Amino acid sequence: SNSRVMVCMERSPELVAAILGIVRAGACYVPMDPTYPAERVGQMMEDSAPELVIASKDLASLFKGRKVPVTTFGELTARADDGPVPECPATAQDLCYVLFTSGSTGRPKGVAMHHGPLMNLIEWQVRTSVLGEGDRTLQFAPISFDVSFQEIFTTLAQGGTLVLIDDEDRLNSTKLLRTIREKQVDRLIVPFVALQYLAEAVQRTGEVPSSLKEVFTSGEQLRITPAIRDLFRQLPGCRFCNQYGPTEGHVVSELELTGDPDAWPELPNIGKPIDRVELLVLDERMERVPAGQEGELYLGGACVATGYIGRDDLT
Repeated sequence: SNSRVMVCMERSPELVAAILGIVRAGACYVPMDPTYPAERVGQMMEDSAPELVIASKDLASLFKGRKVPVTTFGELTARADDGPVPECPATAQDLCYVLFTSGSTGRPKGVAMHHGPLMNLIEWQVRTSVLGEGDRTLQFAPISFDVSFQEIFTTLAQGGTLVLIDDEDRLNSTKLLRTIREKQVDRLIVPFVALQYLAEAVQRTGEVPSSLKEVFTSGEQLRITPAIRDLFRQLPGCRFCNQYGPTEGHVVSELELTGDPDAWPELPNIGKPIDRVELLVLDERMERVPAGQEGELYLGGACVATGYIGRDDLT
């Protein structure tokens, strides 16, 4: 439990399998984007102190000269046997992943997230989602973003199917639209800008992603633009939710937009807290502010991460 394993692999079924294997063993995965500069890689390795790196064969050289053992997915599977799998030793308090913030305000911080908040998120989403066994979710988010955990684990917990997409198609709105249509994707979790580009692609091509049953947006302020209103007018049975949460809490709140899209506010709020989460708006004295006045948002309850790895001062 709590052993940290860094993962540096391209989008693939093997990447998902590696993450599942690490978590099943009771360890904690630390995703590494292979496009990161060497300085950031060094900072992440220093702070997270992984005991092992699992890399794609062509990415293993990125870790040459670093004092940590490196193995490839192929080497691991070649050594695997068909023997019984022991019970997972992890508890709700043990770490599941370490994700690093963008570092826009300085050195990136590694957010250590334990299983408890993630189980709470999975249970809440399984309870509230309209999806079920066999339904398809697109794995859109980079593996270094927390939304990728939501995509992978809530889908598998529902008995659903995870649809993978390569970066070229993911970043091209027309190809993204056609992937959704061709693969009959039921659920999409994307930031506002990707949703806007997708809505514009629908207007441009006249092709409607009519398989969609559920769309979540998160990661940045949602704006209801004319293109987005037009998209959801053509998806009358699709559930549309604005989700909010920092890396330190994952999803903490949700607003479901219902009714006529023409009546939706241009800037929707972030809704209400998910199960077992508390949201408070406090002033500088840590007291609740009156309704209608500004304050700072505090997160409490089941969502709060363990802390910043190796940065007790910031935690």
